[in-house]
Amino acid sequence: MNGEKQIITVSGGGRVHCEYFATPAPRGTVLMVNGAFATITSLHHTIKYLVEQFNVIAFDLPFAGASRELNPGTGTLEKEREVSILLDLMRIYEPDFAMSMSWGGVSLLLSLPHRPASLKRVILGSFAPEVTLPMREFIEQSSKLIADGEYVEVADLFNRTMGRCLPRIFQGLNARYLGEFIPQAKSQILFHFQHVLSMELQHYEATLAEIDLPLMFVNGELDQFTTPESISRLHLPRAQIRRECVPGAGHFLDMEGTSIRRQMRTLLIDYLLEGAHAAPEHA
Repeated sequence: MNGEKQIITVSGGGRVHCEYFATPAPRGTVLMVNGAFATITSLHHTIKYLVEQFNVIAFDLPFAGASRELNPGTGTLEKEREVSILLDLMRIYEPDFAMSMSWGGVSLLLSLPHRPASLKRVILGSFAPEVTLPMREFIEQSSKLIADGEYVEVADLFNRTMGRCLPRIFQGLNARYLGEFIPQAKSQILFHFQHVLSMELQHYEATLAEIDLPLMFVNGELDQFTTPESISRLHLPRAQIRRECVPGAGHFLDMEGTSIRRQMRTLLIDYLLEGAHAAPEHA
C-alpha cells in the first residue's frame, strides 16, 4: 500500500520523505515513528488497519529509506536532531496521536515534554527504558561485525535474536535490506549503537516528569530485548500509563503473524478510539 508522498523541509536543513495515508471519515490522525533503522515499509501491517479509521502519517529519517537520497552527504544524526524533526512534523501535521516502534520510542518520549499542542494519546511499541543484557550483547556483537565488514553475519545475528519470532519470509527480507543498508549507513549505525549503550533515561528524569499525556506501552511477551517488566521502572509521575503485554509476541509485534496482528489491532484501535473525542490533555 502507498500513501500520498510528501517531501518536508525540516528546520536546521534537510528533507524528510513522508507518506500520508488518508481515510474518508477519519477519527483522528496518527503519526508513526519508526525504529532506529526501519523504514515506512516496516509499518505497513500497522498502517493497514489503522487507516480503516484514522489518517496515518509515516516518514523515513534522513539517513534511511526514501529520505536518504534527499540528503546526500548527511552526517550522523544525533538524538536531539531526531526530536527536532519529530516536533517539526507534529507542528505541520497536527496529529491527534503518535505511535513509535522500538528505539523510535526514545525520540518520541523526549519530544513529549515540549507539549505538542495537538496530541491526545501516545502508544510506544516494543520500548524499554533500559538496555537489557540481551540487547547489550546484540549491540556489542553487531558493532564488531559491522566494524569488520561482516554484513551478512550481522543480518544472520539479527534474525537469530531480535527477529527470531518473525516469519521466515520477513527474515529473508530483513537479511536483504540489512545487507544493502549497513554498508551505506555504517557510521550512523555504529554511532547509534554507542549512543544506546551510553544513554540512561534516568538522566532525563526531570524532563520526562513533565509528560502529562496518556501513554500506552505495548510489549511482546517473548521479547527479551525490550521487556514488558522494564516499563514499571520508568518514572513518569504525571503521565497516565497503561501497560499491555501481547501473549506469544516477540519484538516485532504486528510483523510476527496474523494472530499477533489481531491482538494488536484490538489494543490499538480501542485505545485510540477512547481518546478520539478528548481534548489534548495539556491544552
